[in-house]
Amino acid sequence: MSRSILVSLVLVLGTVEGNAAESPTKADLHFEQSIRPVLVTKCLKCHGEKKQEGHLRLDSR
Repeated sequence: MSRSILVSLVLVLGTVEGNAAESPTKADLHFEQSIRPVLVTKCLKCHGEKKQEGHLRLDSR
């Protein structure tokens, strides 16, 4: 995965996290339905609990 895509994902994650409300918003639902599945299938193998390439972990807040 290219570095620019990874940086973009991190920025999107930060924006969604920073705008979180108590009830799910459209952005939260979009993230859970469209973005999280991509992160799980394409990114967590190298940036998850067991392995953190580039010191980047995407499975924790």
